[in-house]
Amino acid sequence: MIDWATALAVINVLLALGIVVMNARLCWRQQCCAKPIRMMLIATGLYWALLYSFVVWASPGDYDPVAFGRIFVRPAFTWTLGLMLASAIYRWRSRD
Repeated sequence: MIDWATALAVINVLLALGIVVMNARLCWRQQCCAKPIRMMLIATGLYWALLYSFVVWASPGDYDPVAFGRIFVRPAFTWTLGLMLASAIYRWRSRD
């Protein structure tokens, strides 16, 4: 039986891979200045997929979860929020 934490980690891996695939498709078709943002979204999706893949497969006793969160999760979350803001600003400014 799979526990909730592992199930959520697997879902996060799948969501992150979905972000990678969809942004790669958009990046491939898009020929405008949003391409750098798409590339950053692809890299961020890959990072989250790898991070949560580690969480799924690593045993909690092999690493300190608090230190792991401080070193790898918090900066990635801040980066992701900043990237979401940059994407929103780009969309807002490009509607004119």
